[in-house]
Amino acid sequence: GVMIQHASVVNLLAALKQTVYAGVEDSLRVSVNAPLAFDGSVKQLIQLAHGHTLCVIPEEARADPRLMLGYLERHRVQVLDCTPSLLRLMLAEGLGATGTWTPERVLVGGEAVDEATWATLSQHPRIACFNVYGPTECTVDATVRPVRGAPSAPTIGRPLLNVRTYVLDARMQPTPVGVPGELYIGGAGLARGYHGRPELSAEKFVPNPFSSQPGARLYRTGDLVRYLANGELEYLGRIDHQVKLRGFRIELGEIESSLAQHPQVKQAAVLVRKDGNSPERLVAYVAAHEGHQPEASALRAFLSQHLPEYMLPSVFMAMDALPLTTHGKVDRKALPVPEASGVIGPDFVPPRDALEAMLVHIWEELLGVQPVGVRSNFFELGGHSLLAVSLMARIRELTGRSLPLTALFQEATIQHLARLLRQEEESGPWSPLVPLRRTGSARPFFLVHPVGGNVLCYAELARQLGPDQPLYALQAQGLKGEQPPLGTIEEMAAYYIEALRTVQPTGPYLLGGWSLGGVVAYEMARQFQRAGEQVELLALIDSRPHQDGDASEAEVSRIAMHFAWDLFRTAGMELQLPENLSELAPEALLEALLEQGRTAGLIAPGAEAEEFRALFRVFESNLRASFQYRPKPYSGTVTLLRAGDRPLAEGEDANHGWGTLATRVEQHELPGEHYTLLQRPHVQKLAERLKECLARAHQAPGFVKDGKSA
Repeated sequence: GVMIQHASVVNLLAALKQTVYAGVEDSLRVSVNAPLAFDGSVKQLIQLAHGHTLCVIPEEARADPRLMLGYLERHRVQVLDCTPSLLRLMLAEGLGATGTWTPERVLVGGEAVDEATWATLSQHPRIACFNVYGPTECTVDATVRPVRGAPSAPTIGRPLLNVRTYVLDARMQPTPVGVPGELYIGGAGLARGYHGRPELSAEKFVPNPFSSQPGARLYRTGDLVRYLANGELEYLGRIDHQVKLRGFRIELGEIESSLAQHPQVKQAAVLVRKDGNSPERLVAYVAAHEGHQPEASALRAFLSQHLPEYMLPSVFMAMDALPLTTHGKVDRKALPVPEASGVIGPDFVPPRDALEAMLVHIWEELLGVQPVGVRSNFFELGGHSLLAVSLMARIRELTGRSLPLTALFQEATIQHLARLLRQEEESGPWSPLVPLRRTGSARPFFLVHPVGGNVLCYAELARQLGPDQPLYALQAQGLKGEQPPLGTIEEMAAYYIEALRTVQPTGPYLLGGWSLGGVVAYEMARQFQRAGEQVELLALIDSRPHQDGDASEAEVSRIAMHFAWDLFRTAGMELQLPENLSELAPEALLEALLEQGRTAGLIAPGAEAEEFRALFRVFESNLRASFQYRPKPYSGTVTLLRAGDRPLAEGEDANHGWGTLATRVEQHELPGEHYTLLQRPHVQKLAERLKECLARAHQAPGFVKDGKSA
């Protein structure tokens, strides 16, 4: 507990009047959105003393930028005080946009402002933003910098009224301009000390060697800063193990000490990490006693008994032993980047349908963690309340459906969110069109399902193609048993053309598909051509126009075996066949395969046998349709992306027979075989080649982009 005197709070009020509220004579409407246990609430509440109106923002609106913006507009809030993390989300939701209510003044503090947000605010014509800095021990704020018109690099500015700042080296000597040192703060804002902690007070509040006033003290912030030539302070980071995360000050040693009290933990270290695109997160490295391996959920539950929620690590990394320096201390620089395979947690279960695959893709983008399973916990992978807001916004953007934040806090798993989204989906009309990525400046690329009917196989390819390429997949009718499957390739092509025209009414079109999906895409291109539409790209991923087999004579048991093989291989798994397979009737065989799919995690535990039979019926119908399809010539170019590791059949040419049908075949041989072509690591090469093909298509003469002729 930090003991703050009344005089220090009054000084803060006067300092804010001189800076943030300079020139204000009338009463303003000021937001109160900081928790009352957080020091930021003090500078919001004390504005009553200057006659301002306090607008107490409801708890549910504080965590949701859309609700917050709605509240600001309804109550005409003129002064907003928040962290940079929340401000970024609100700017993305439209804060400050033309025609919307915008606060006149915005205070940001609690953590460092990133350069992109700083640049946006420095040029914003309607928002006067102030970057405030200060530890609780110096009464909330100690320095301020108006952001409007500021240089591109963020600074924490200059000291407030009656505050003194010093940048000192290890001998408590002032450092020259531009040379880093520890920031010491003195003046009217200093606290009396820590309640009941005289030793800690003596360590942090030291005598001021630069003052002649008896008893004058300085507070050691532990922050590394430097003076710039213009007299402003630039924040550089921490010099100890104390960190700032999402506005909260955290002592890493306190978390490590609490972890060490767990009976199964031998040694622990905690870091704040930001690896690649992942957000900043607390990572705990845990070496357990021999014979023990505690799970993340157990460790998190244990820590929650001793620590507040914001101090709970997002990731728990299991290690045999922590790396040590030559002096026998934990070598923090040698602690590894958390990998999904090393993170303590439940068994990994991959996505089982297109919806779960889409959610996995969103989580991997937001959290910077791969791979993500459908039972993974959002918060244990590094998520937090602000990222949860981004997650729900991304789901709304891609699916057109909204879920409340409370859904994530009920159960923070993909399978739970997918279940809720399916419940909403069932009330609306079914469509074969599945948006894998709605956003991007390029023309959409449409991929047709393979023989299994669902589009799960394209999940990783969608991620690899990048954020600027809108991508839609076409799934087969009948997957949920609501309607019978379509019986011919020609019917499928016509139906899918009708669906994709709801997204792109006119050409030129970008089509593709893997395996049978390529055959359907070929027929779609023919039908488009007959209708006078242009197809700029027809990408066939390891597809063959002619299928060996007879639609009428194919045995159900043989098709069932083909179905099982395709189901497992598409998911990147090997099929373990029952020993008495040859003795089983088709219905018993399907039951055995259903049970094996559940055990392997390919089928949701609650899936009914009828749902599984619907999958089989679609597979069977699509396979028979491929047997009877007789492709006709196409006067255009086919781009064949062929799996190079699959040997050609006797008498088969490298073009897989497309050369006798299309005017021209552009062939690309890629590493991998038929199934691994769409799986890591081979999918990266496939995506690279597809990006090149798509880029050429976008640059083709007459190709329209964003409503303008390219």
